[in-house]
Amino acid sequence: MKRLLLNVILTHVFCIISYSSYSQRYEWDYYEIGFEVAGDFNVSENNGDQFSAISSDAEIFVHIEPWFDEDLNEDNIEDVILDLADDLEYNEGNEIVKNDYIEIDDFNGYYLLSVPRDYPFDYVFIALLMDIESSTNLFISIGFNEGNIEEAEDILYSFYAYD
Repeated sequence: MKRLLLNVILTHVFCIISYSSYSQRYEWDYYEIGFEVAGDFNVSENNGDQFSAISSDAEIFVHIEPWFDEDLNEDNIEDVILDLADDLEYNEGNEIVKNDYIEIDDFNGYYLLSVPRDYPFDYVFIALLMDIESSTNLFISIGFNEGNIEEAEDILYSFYAYD
């Protein structure tokens, strides 16, 4: 019985330690936004123009830029993201795996998941998010390899605004 109790306690401790080391929160102070990624991400750019980070195994890459377009609105955001995907050649033969409207915290937007052409990852999420409480709009690109879709989705849905 003592051994079983010890195993249960050690399992819980391991889970708590694993969870706390697995997730880290990044905040991009230039635009007062934040998001969560795995604990093994390393920041490669963090300035007023862009924020980029990559996982230590190079399986997932996150890139964020401000999107300055005063004409962007909920009526045209789907068309804008589809045109952007074509312009960036993120569609291999227009192969969009999934696309949808998204609401996260103070953000509304649109995302798509595609098979990119001439891109170092198997898949890419691209999204435009509009902060409904400010004039901050974001372009987000999350490149990832096969088997990492859940982690990429978790990153996309973790965005939040702060004051």
